[in-house]
Parts: sequence; structure tokens; C-alpha cells
Amino acid sequence: TPVSKPKNVLVIGGGPAGMEAAKIAAMRGHKVTLYEQEKKLGGQLNMAILPPFKEPLKDLLYHLTSQMPKLGIKVELGKKATSSVVKKLNPDAIIVATGAEPFLPPIPVRDSKPVVQAIDVLSGKSKVGKSVVIVGGELVGCETAEYLAEKGTKVTVVRRGPDMATKVRPAARTVLLERLKNKGVTLIPGVSSYDEINKDGLVLTRNGQKQVISADTVIIAAGAKPDTTLLDSLKKDCPNTTAVGDLIEPRDIQAAINEGYRAGLKI
Repeated sequence: TPVSKPKNVLVIGGGPAGMEAAKIAAMRGHKVTLYEQEKKLGGQLNMAILPPFKEPLKDLLYHLTSQMPKLGIKVELGKKATSSVVKKLNPDAIIVATGAEPFLPPIPVRDSKPVVQAIDVLSGKSKVGKSVVIVGGELVGCETAEYLAEKGTKVTVVRRGPDMATKVRPAARTVLLERLKNKGVTLIPGVSSYDEINKDGLVLTRNGQKQVISADTVIIAAGAKPDTTLLDSLKKDCPNTTAVGDLIEPRDIQAAINEGYRAGLKI
């Protein structure tokens, strides 16, 4: 439904939640500006399309990014929307979709063993050795494992919980775990503690016994946590500020788009 009084809307974050919010707000007649600190739109979608069998997500990425120019949304790439920048723009409403930061568990690191985030491996920012151990066995950890296994890397995935990929839908989970098994990925659930990372790999405790998982590189896929610092500061100056997507709680793409859609409707 078109709005009776168009507003100047600022969207911070160009991932799926931010782009959907911008799209809906613009379709309703608002003047929308979107700030994305990276050099391209997409956010986590740019990594989500990389693992095997995730190619259909490219259509979603194309759809969302192509809507920005079609709907007259002003996109500012490679620019961070700090509090001072926002004050100069003086928007009537703000939608914050800055996502979440990867969580780094407090594991002591000895002897400068390479430790990288899964998201940086998928994006190509971080290279890995011939053998890796992935800390974290939910979707990101398992998909990173499959991505590397297809490239010939020896992969072990470890996690504290008793099972792998528990947040993945049952039918997809069964197929994913079967593919990992067929590609030679070693899955080790039920870890009691991660004791240290040293020159040999990852030292952990499982079933009361210490165990060393040999690896050239340790990859962290232990989830993410929101950083609400910017959101909290913006709310002080602009009460009509809404958070969407992983900034509320890290979840899947569907939840992010749903919240972006609803935020665009509410303005």
C-alpha cells in the first residue's frame, strides 16, 4: 500500500534483511538510502552461495541486488554509517541490518598455529593447509567442511553437542551428513572442552580423555553474536529505529528476509 507521506529512510546493511527492507520501503513510496560498508551488496549471501548445492541462492542474490536500482534506492557501497554520518543524513526512520560478528571461543593458541574464521575461508580471504579441523558442527561448519572436502582437503569437524547440524531441517540434514560421510569428512561430536591449539593441531577433551586432532589449520565456525553498539546509539537520536535480521539474533536467510519485509511495511 502506498504511503500518504513519504519519509527519508536509511537502511544500514546490505545483506538479505537490509535489501528486503529497502525494497519494500521503496515500493511503498519512501525515499530510501542504503549504506553497506563492503564494496558489494549481499552480506552473508555472498558466502552462502559458495558451498556445494547452494547455487539456487544466486537467484535470490541477483533478485535483491537488481531491485535496488530498479526502485531508485540510493546505494552507498564501501561506506560505514557511523553515528556522525547518520546525524548529517537526518533520516525520518532507520532500519539497522548490520548482522552479527563471528564468535571466537576462548581457546588458548600456542606456537602461532593458523586459526581462521569459516566465513573468511568461504570468501577466499583466508587460505588453509592440506588438513583442517573445524570447530563447530552446525550448518556453517558442515557446509565449510563439504566445500573444502571437494577441493581435496582432509577435514575433521568437532562440536560440543551430541549431534551435528541439529538446526538444519531433518530431510536436508540427512542428505548433508551422508554427503560429508561419502566425502571422507570425520565428524566428532560430544566434545567436553577445547583445551588448546598448538603446533600439532587442536587439543580437546572427549569422554574424559584428551585427544589431539592433527591439522595444518584450525577453522572456527562457532556461531555468531550481535553487536548492538551502533543500534543503541542511533536509537537515542532517532526513536524510529528498527533492528532486523542477525542483529536481533543469528538465524537463517528466510527469517532475515521476513523481518526486512515487515520492517519495510511498518514505516
